[in-house]
Amino acid sequence: MMDAILEVPMTQVLEHVPLDAETKAVGGTGRLRPVYQLMLAREAGDWEQAKSFAAHLRVEEGEVAEMWWQAMQWARQASAGA
Repeated sequence: MMDAILEVPMTQVLEHVPLDAETKAVGGTGRLRPVYQLMLAREAGDWEQAKSFAAHLRVEEGEVAEMWWQAMQWARQASAGA
């Protein structure tokens, strides 16, 4: 949800992030799609879906919460410096 936080299109956000093409296509069918789906479910507050994706990825729910919090802190720092 970096696009919403930074108030710019996701394509513009990804232009400035040094990632490979597969990672940038995370919304497609790449191997990172389950991680993307987990984060979307969490952002939407769909806790059952998030729990299911976390289990599929073999990640503890507490770890997901911590990673989400770290990502939000990074986004705030990035937007403050923009």
